[in-house]
Amino acid sequence: LGVWGWRRRAAPRTAPAAAASTPPAARAALRRACLAAARAGDLRGAEAALLAWARSEQPGLHRADALAERLGDPAQRAAWGALLRARYAGASADGVGVRLAAAFAAGFVWAPRTEADVRADAPLPPLYPGSRA
Repeated sequence: LGVWGWRRRAAPRTAPAAAASTPPAARAALRRACLAAARAGDLRGAEAALLAWARSEQPGLHRADALAERLGDPAQRAAWGALLRARYAGASADGVGVRLAAAFAAGFVWAPRTEADVRADAPLPPLYPGSRA
């Protein structure tokens, strides 16, 4: 048991892998794909590309509904909501792609993040909820 402990302590420790950042070229390709799909009226493709693009900028974005919460621009939130209503609620899809492309042409406008937002994105709940960690 002592040898195991000594070998374990002597083994080099590696830092946990940080969230891989998406290279700027890949983010630009995702942006182009999203805008092209939106302008073409391909709402399914626009939704998938927009989510991939958003996750490349905000790696903690795990749910599609969290995207609206993180957007800081009302026009972007409205365009995202219109896309979801057209895709899943049977709302009219007329002009949704053009509106989406116009709202996201300049990139995302992210809302400021609070400490509570960061904690809510954690994959596990805190071990001792009452303590400040």
